[in-house]
Amino acid sequence: MLDLDGVMWRGADPIDGSTEAVGELLRLGDQVVFCTNNSSESGSTRRMKLLDRGIPDGFDVVTSADAVATLVESGSRVLSVGGAGLAEALAARGAEVIDIGASNPAPQSAAEVLDPAEVLEVDRGFDDVVVGLNPRFDYQMLDLAAAAVRGGARLLVSNTDTTYPGSGGIHPGTGSLVAAVEAASGRPSTPGGKPNEPMAALLRDIVGAAPGIVVGDNGDTDGRLAEKLGFRFGLVLTGVTQTSDLPLAVPVDVVADDLASLVARRSELIS
Repeated sequence: MLDLDGVMWRGADPIDGSTEAVGELLRLGDQVVFCTNNSSESGSTRRMKLLDRGIPDGFDVVTSADAVATLVESGSRVLSVGGAGLAEALAARGAEVIDIGASNPAPQSAAEVLDPAEVLEVDRGFDDVVVGLNPRFDYQMLDLAAAAVRGGARLLVSNTDTTYPGSGGIHPGTGSLVAAVEAASGRPSTPGGKPNEPMAALLRDIVGAAPGIVVGDNGDTDGRLAEKLGFRFGLVLTGVTQTSDLPLAVPVDVVADDLASLVARRSELIS
């Protein structure tokens, strides 16, 4: 199970050797599942990006949007404050989605995209508010999301990562946005992504009871997911965790400079 941000790429910049490393795993017959807490794009969009980067087909992709969508009931009214990928996953679940986080409707989804001011002008009740990574997040979105939660909607979130690695360095993650909604609404959130059970359940459906390895750059998410699944954890130092952060509070089986270096030591993880 491979993370994306901080393992395969940082923003738009690919991490050297990562594509070749995945190709080697597939050549060796390993089952490869990409598992990301970034909900801004759908799993199908992520798949196309990976294929476009030269990775052979034969892998699965699961996002935190897929995971948090499993917490939503079909027919429920949902306020989505994330990217198009989140709205698409929620609509596929059968929810009525009002999306204030994306500039355009999710492809082939039932998501209705409204400006936050447009939503505030009418009386709208919501069953759920779902927050995901959204670089357009602003005060008006915060105001609407908090009001809906105070009005009785559940606060669901794709993940609680406070930061994520991008091409320009470390950037605020979904957890930073969620903290604002929690503070403004006075209500706690329920996360769907790594390392929480909704994500773990989706992954178990794919891999069954087979032993495995979680590879990522974050002990709190990737490492804790490995613990929950009973997998080993391979930490790479191309994302949010640096050598100066070691040791982590979670068990680490292998520390590697990058994915290519970790794959070169694959025998240590499968022995």
